[in-house]
Amino acid sequence: MSTALQNALKEIIETLTNIQVSRYTCGAGMTVMVYDYFLTLGDEVTFLWTGQQRFSFVKLMFIWNRYFTIPWIIISNYHLAALRPAVSNTFSYAVPPNQIPSCKVVIPSIAIIQGVSIVVGVQLLALRVVALYKNDSKVRLGLYIWLGLCHIATFTIAGISMARFIPFLMYLPLTSTCITTTDPLVPFVYVPPLLAEGGILVLQILNHTRRKKVDRSFKSTLLSALYRDGYLYFGSIMSLRLVAVFLYKFAPSSLWFISNQLDFALSTALISRFFLQLRSAMTTFHDDTLVMPRAHNTFKAGAVISFNLPIQSPPLDDQPMQLQELRSFRASR
Repeated sequence: MSTALQNALKEIIETLTNIQVSRYTCGAGMTVMVYDYFLTLGDEVTFLWTGQQRFSFVKLMFIWNRYFTIPWIIISNYHLAALRPAVSNTFSYAVPPNQIPSCKVVIPSIAIIQGVSIVVGVQLLALRVVALYKNDSKVRLGLYIWLGLCHIATFTIAGISMARFIPFLMYLPLTSTCITTTDPLVPFVYVPPLLAEGGILVLQILNHTRRKKVDRSFKSTLLSALYRDGYLYFGSIMSLRLVAVFLYKFAPSSLWFISNQLDFALSTALISRFFLQLRSAMTTFHDDTLVMPRAHNTFKAGAVISFNLPIQSPPLDDQPMQLQELRSFRASR
């Protein structure tokens, strides 16, 4: 047997093994996401849907992350699990279902949905930092410009990469998956989100450090939730993104499903959980650090809703913290 043939057989065996591992790993990620959905469903009903609630862009982002992504994650795992019959990207089959170029439709669609979900997750995370800085206009403007540049870079890199690999997407019966050529830009798709989240992390650390210097004894349930969940988010989500980058860069291409779909499912679950925990902290703990609005026209059109956090340290916190970015999220009193 020639060396080339031996290497080819070795690569085929490695690919089949890696895809099998990916099936179990990505399936586990989806299971965690679904399980966490049911664990947090009660909090969602309590803090988002109970009582008079107005629709807002923030709620739309939450719905996207919470509900719109789930069918696509299931479709992705269904494709990876090899539970469906063979598909074809050509029109050579007479059976109508097989005439649909499913690989060239499903895979790019999943990629687009995942890209939008990354942007939504970053924007929801940014609301925390805007709140910590009391909705300061300069911080908000600078942060959103930075995030906008990162989002543009994300979709630009993803668009160029997809334009390169979509023409070569095809179904491979041997692995029961859609395959395509590798593209050197793929690892860099995660770089702009990492830069965006890194900028948010720096702002949170600076705010936390300044607040600690002013008054080490001050404690607030809402502030603790903002800081704690922010650090937990960075520790978990950014770790997943870094793993994805390293797998894309150094691991065999047959392991890319792990880097891509495991991050998709787990980040979706974590973003929803952290947001609901923030809502719980805002509505459950009514102490002297949290003053809810009492205006009778709170939910009328054009009403301005703010959540005020009077802080006891004059140098930094003589003004209340306004959480106007979250103004349409308030549980019934």
